[in-house]
Amino acid sequence: MDSMVQTYAFDLQTIYVGGGTPSVLDGTAFAQLSAALNHYFSIPANVEWTMEANPESVSHPKVAAWYQAGVNRVSLGVQSLQNETLHRMQRLHDAATVTKAVAILKRFPAITYSMDVIAGYPGVREADWTSTVAGILDFSPALISLYECTLHPRTQLQREIAQGSEQEQASARRDQDLEVASKTITAAGYEHYEISNFCLPGKRCRHNTAVWHGEDYVGLGPSASSRVGQERWTNHEDLYAYIQGGETGHVPRETDTLSPTQNATERLIFAFRVSDPVNLTHYLPSQAGWALTLHAHWKQKLETLQQQGLVRMQNNNWYTTPKGRQFVDLIAETLLP
Repeated sequence: MDSMVQTYAFDLQTIYVGGGTPSVLDGTAFAQLSAALNHYFSIPANVEWTMEANPESVSHPKVAAWYQAGVNRVSLGVQSLQNETLHRMQRLHDAATVTKAVAILKRFPAITYSMDVIAGYPGVREADWTSTVAGILDFSPALISLYECTLHPRTQLQREIAQGSEQEQASARRDQDLEVASKTITAAGYEHYEISNFCLPGKRCRHNTAVWHGEDYVGLGPSASSRVGQERWTNHEDLYAYIQGGETGHVPRETDTLSPTQNATERLIFAFRVSDPVNLTHYLPSQAGWALTLHAHWKQKLETLQQQGLVRMQNNNWYTTPKGRQFVDLIAETLLP
């Protein structure tokens, strides 16, 4: 086990297995993973245990193995319910496969499931997008994650719309798709509790909510990131170096120690992603000079953001406005010391 992880005694509340596609593991491999987690950590009975899965990798034997181990949430990477769009995305599933995966998951009532969907994918007709959103709602997932299409450098999709006018059209269409989906999903009774996430009442993802609220987290595996107190580290991406480091107890990684100002600001910025109230004093536990200075800075900047309609204040708490959710990066940049 990684020596850095062994340094800390964790009060484990959630487990999240992903990204990538951990659902490709067969039952034997997953049982080994579960055994390792139980060996190194004390897993409470009320833990929230999430598995990321692509629809084509969901099978009854696999879900049974997850359930036996204690998994109680599955995050399905649906992305679209239009076969033409899924083909262009180079996904391995189609809409029928999604229906089959959900039918399997419903055989395990103790497991809730969420669905990821991508908005603003170039070339998707408006009617097809509204059909996908309606189809997602028909499945009644506990949580819907609505992500913007990201254009990665040196990809065919990025090259196709790299020209100025086409790029502007793609951006405008993405914003329109997000607005249509947001209104449709909230009208169906879902809480828009975080920028990209909507949930049925009481069905928030505890894992991600804890991270946004500034709780500590530890990541295992290549490229995984962790933050405990003011210590932060990210493992190198090389799988073989990670395995070798695990055997010796010294996993190769980049590490840094946050200053009190950096630590407080980072946690505050994450908090503005969520619809919950933000109280500045929660992030400034001391009356040290740096804390008083930072509080004055935040208050001044937030008042400016309030004038711009991006945040609002109520009962000494700050909230991100619907408009502010569209400019959360600007809010974060403004609050930096």
